[in-house]
Amino acid sequence: HLLGNDAVKTAELMNALNTQGQYELADFDAEILDLFAAEYATEEETGVEIKRVYESDSYIEDPHTAVASAVYKKYQAATGDVTKTVIASTASPYKFPVVAVEAVTGKVGLTDFEALAQLHDISGVAVPPAVDGLETAPVRHKTIVAAADMQAAVEDYLGI
Repeated sequence: HLLGNDAVKTAELMNALNTQGQYELADFDAEILDLFAAEYATEEETGVEIKRVYESDSYIEDPHTAVASAVYKKYQAATGDVTKTVIASTASPYKFPVVAVEAVTGKVGLTDFEALAQLHDISGVAVPPAVDGLETAPVRHKTIVAAADMQAAVEDYLGI
């Protein structure tokens, strides 16, 4: 839409992003950048936002959504913009149970499985089927690889 509904141009940019990891807008496209704002949230700010949203709305955000929410709050504070905004949650707090529970309760040192149970108790939301039962599931992959050795390990696994 922002590129004049030019599907070909959009496809070219997305292809560049996919193949080169980035794309650059031509000078005549720079005006659309005024429609965007960028910011970040620290881990501490993310935790504070998870707790704030839980206390105000009884909803436990995942860390990704909390970053978006915290950044939006910063944007509002910096600009005074009160335009209605939708923040689409892209993950579940059950994917990050330790972070979510620590933010809401202040409890530290929980295992992932202890945090899953706590998250269920706090939120009343059922543990998703994809997560429920992981504690007793058989371990299928036992290889541990240092980050520096990852490429060689993947190539070895793939036989290339």
